[in-house]
Amino acid sequence: MKSFFDTSVLVPIFYRPHQHHSQSMELFLSADRQSACCGAHSLAELYSTVTRMPGRVSGNDAMLLIAEVRQRLTIVALDAED
Repeated sequence: MKSFFDTSVLVPIFYRPHQHHSQSMELFLSADRQSACCGAHSLAELYSTVTRMPGRVSGNDAMLLIAEVRQRLTIVALDAED
């Protein structure tokens, strides 16, 4: 079974004060490319969110976070039919 990680799970992974940090981190650490994916648009949303929120990260650090997601999850793109 594949799990789909959207921004509601990805943001708490990288924001410790979030109430769902622990649960999101546990899911992320148990995921791999065969069992989990995220949308390409979610990477853009993750970047936008973490660089604007309280305790925000720099653009360079946000790219490091995205690299971690890309390493662990399969990235899928939606087309017009989807």
